[in-house]
Amino acid sequence: MGRPVFVFKEIETERLLLRKYCFTDAEAVFEMYNDDVAMKYAGPDIHSSIEDSGKFIRNVLSEHEKEKGIFWAIVLKENEKLIGDISITGIDYKHCCGTFGFFLSRNFWGQGLMSEAVSPVLRFAFENLHLNRIEAQISIFNLPTIRIVEKNGFLKEGVQRENFLVEGKLTDSYFFAVLRTEIPLKF
Repeated sequence: MGRPVFVFKEIETERLLLRKYCFTDAEAVFEMYNDDVAMKYAGPDIHSSIEDSGKFIRNVLSEHEKEKGIFWAIVLKENEKLIGDISITGIDYKHCCGTFGFFLSRNFWGQGLMSEAVSPVLRFAFENLHLNRIEAQISIFNLPTIRIVEKNGFLKEGVQRENFLVEGKLTDSYFFAVLRTEIPLKF
């Protein structure tokens, strides 16, 4: 497969707009990433300042410019509130794979919003980035996230032992993946 043209595409669902991050999002990002409950199973560190959030946005935009990752800011269409993000990172064009991740502000858990965002992002990754495999690493204790990826066709491939820090203790994580041929691309 040839290398795809790396172009950011906004994605719209019934309730959400998935758009590019911008520096004016720093305050909203800080609000999301400064919540120790929501960050319990997240990979990045808790943001302790708006400067941390600005650095995060800079890194996200840099990943896009290097064509190594795409982050979408998840925004509610009804009020334009930024409530989370979803990404494909570590993109390897030679081997046609990438790593999937997402984060949702705790105030919006349990409303089906993340499930609404996942399908069109997977479709984008398979169709526009020409990926064949998308992987996800999730703490064995993060049951809501495990349910979301399984609902969207990811299969558990194994356990990685003591590679995930949760509340200062190394714990295991599950390794999930979905292949292009395993999910319907008609959304």
